[in-house]
Order: sequence, then C-alpha cells, then structure tokens
Amino acid sequence: MWLYNDSELKLEDIPEKAIGFIYRISHKNGKWYIGRKNLKKTSYKTVKGKKKKVMVDSDWKEYWSSSDELVAWVEKDGESEFKREILIFTETAAQTLYGEECILYHTNAILDCKCLNNNIRAKVYRKWFSDKKNDRFKLDIAETKIKL
Repeated sequence: MWLYNDSELKLEDIPEKAIGFIYRISHKNGKWYIGRKNLKKTSYKTVKGKKKKVMVDSDWKEYWSSSDELVAWVEKDGESEFKREILIFTETAAQTLYGEECILYHTNAILDCKCLNNNIRAKVYRKWFSDKKNDRFKLDIAETKIKL
C-alpha cells in the first residue's frame, strides 16, 4: 500500500496529469530512501503484423525500489516493517527527475547515516523547464507538505 497525505492512496487521489511521483520508503528504525517512479511505461504490441508503441501501467503499485539493498531488506524483514509514501506527483519527466534530486540535496541524503540512497547522479538541464508544461512547477518543500 502507498500512502499519500498520511492516508492510503486511492486511484482518485492521483492528479489527472500526473506521469510519476517522488516517494519515500522508511523503516520502523528510522532509516529511509527517496526515489522516483513513473506511473506508465512504454510497451509494444503487434497490430496487423506491425509493432506499435503503447503506454501501459508500470509496476508502481507493487514497486519497492531500484535499490537492490532496500529490496533485499524488505524481503528479509517483511513489508509491514516499512512505510511507502508518495511525497509529490509530477507531470513531466523533468519534474520527476528534478524533484527527486531536489529532495535528496535538501535532506543532505548522502551525508545522513539514516539515508539508504547511495548516490545522486542525474544531469538536469534548464531547457527541460522552458516549455509551458513546466512553467508552474516549483518544488517547494513547505508548499507540498512534505514532512522530511
């Protein structure tokens, strides 16, 4: 189960324009991980003998992390020892990538011994935010009610 705004996420809670989200997974012992996930993924289907690209739901409902260390820990301790929270929904790939990076830097993730993230490694370009879709995007920790 995913939490959003301290409640169990319902499909109607997902904004219509959302393509992904930034999340936090935390263990009962206080250790935590920040990540990002897309709601959809590209797949291919054959139509009249031709491959056609289609968007399908990703595995986000069951997803635990790209961190092998965290996934192994969840398997060992059990899902009930962890909390999965959606911190913010995003409308573009640029917002998803930048939002994760921003939160990781804002929380001093790499320097915090309770953080399970092992790296911060994306390149973010200003031109990604020059289109109309991203004009109003601003990751404001207080405004989004993210409790870090």
